[in-house]
Amino acid sequence: MDGIKGYITNLKEPNPALIISRYKDLWHVEKSFRIAKSDLQTRPIYHHKLENVKAHILIVFVALALSKSIEILKNKSIQNIKTKIWEIEDIELHDTLTNKKWIIRTE
Repeated sequence: MDGIKGYITNLKEPNPALIISRYKDLWHVEKSFRIAKSDLQTRPIYHHKLENVKAHILIVFVALALSKSIEILKNKSIQNIKTKIWEIEDIELHDTLTNKKWIIRTE
């Protein structure tokens, strides 16, 4: 209650500055979980096989990594980008090998 904070670690040779800086960086992890739950709409799924659990975690991680890279490249939140994508009405596909074009209208 006096403003003193303690940290517990299992490191053999702890570096206090490193421990404190890593603790302060935890907000990045918490933000990633919030993004995964809200923007990417991921939810816990109970699998019976270990390989299915690993595959599920991999898919969520890849989605999170892709969304973060898009945020960095476009300098916009993933929620903003999702909103813009849902506003798209027509998609034009161009086959560079055959030079054919298709226009697909979303419903």
